Amino acid sequence: MIVAPASPTAVTIASLSSLLHRRRRSCPRISTRISGGGSSGAFGAGILAGWANAGTRPKFDIVTGISAGALIAPFAFLGPAYDGELKDGFTQVSDANIYTKHSILGALSSGSFTSNAPLAKMLDEHITDDVLAEIASEYSKGRRLFIGTTNPDADRAVIWDMGAIAASGRPDRKKLFNEVILASTSVPGIFPPGNLEVTAAGRTIKRCMWTAAPPTRSSSCQPG
Repeated sequence: MIVAPASPTAVTIASLSSLLHRRRRSCPRISTRISGGGSSGAFGAGILAGWANAGTRPKFDIVTGISAGALIAPFAFLGPAYDGELKDGFTQVSDANIYTKHSILGALSSGSFTSNAPLAKMLDEHITDDVLAEIASEYSKGRRLFIGTTNPDADRAVIWDMGAIAASGRPDRKKLFNEVILASTSVPGIFPPGNLEVTAAGRTIKRCMWTAAPPTRSSSCQPG
């Protein structure tokens, strides 16, 4: 499903694909998809930095990210000015900056072997109000930033329109923006799932979200 903070209106994956297809025909777009891989996400960050150093990196119209790619995507979206953030994120960060280990009892009660509270703190420090404002500004120009998660209860992919969240004006937009990224990086059993509020078909419910493992079905919605 596609999720953005607007009126609670369902949008199908097919309708999104049709929209993007129409836009491609009327105005060719440049997009990049940044996948996961844990620490191997450093390769994606390195490619972006090298591409910028070569002077041939374009300004992407559409950026998508999943898992470790969700951490990279906002900065890739904003361009080479943020490559320093990516470099520090993959060269100056230790395990202690990402997670703490649970005790046996803690693992049983939380459903995960670790807590990703340190990563949440780091996100809060790097995804600032200024970063959100820049993403919102680019969103208003027609550029798009999407982050993928999985809803294991419904066995569906959930794709979040991060530009719409940044531009929403809702008081909790920074919290929601970071929670989506955190959920996309949460490996089942290793990190706790994200519990995100989603509005669809006129109902607001909380759903467990994990990193975007391949689901058997896809759909889309926009929460309010």
